[in-house]
Amino acid sequence: MKNIIEIITTGDEILSGITQDTNFSWLCDSIFKYGLKVNYHQCIGDNLEHLINSLELASSRSNIIIFTGGLGPTDDDLTRLAASRFFNKNLLQNKNSEEKIKNIFKKRRRKYSKINKKQSFFPEGSKIIENPFGTADGFLIKKKNSSFYFFPGVPKELKIMIENSLFKNLYKLIKSSKNFMKSEMLK
Repeated sequence: MKNIIEIITTGDEILSGITQDTNFSWLCDSIFKYGLKVNYHQCIGDNLEHLINSLELASSRSNIIIFTGGLGPTDDDLTRLAASRFFNKNLLQNKNSEEKIKNIFKKRRRKYSKINKKQSFFPEGSKIIENPFGTADGFLIKKKNSSFYFFPGVPKELKIMIENSLFKNLYKLIKSSKNFMKSEMLK
């Protein structure tokens, strides 16, 4: 199967121009270094219906979907809910994730807030991708022939999580496939 890669970035702050979407640039460059290329990119605001629609569109044309942003604790962080509705899966709490969040707050000498409990819920059947630097763990869930990777939008957190999950999987994919490219820059 040909690897069709799509990136979905989310956040009103990106669409308004307040925040530059450096995650997209870094991801494209990194994926290209693996001999693959990004075929599609969507940037979606903090709107539940639009997020669900973006997942539907990506599912119809791509088999590797990388979703960044919207995993935080605030009301505009809608990625978990959008994924839950798109996959038609309940959000289930992961006690290990909640315990990790509580420990992070304790180490930082901050009071744990119930608002952060939201970050310990994941769509049923998803595989959790641990975040070694922050409170927002990501997750991987498959539907038909597509793999959906969900990561937080904080660049430092995103990069290490991608290195530990997505890139390892891409490397395995490339080794088993003859469908990759090579690029050299001559000066």
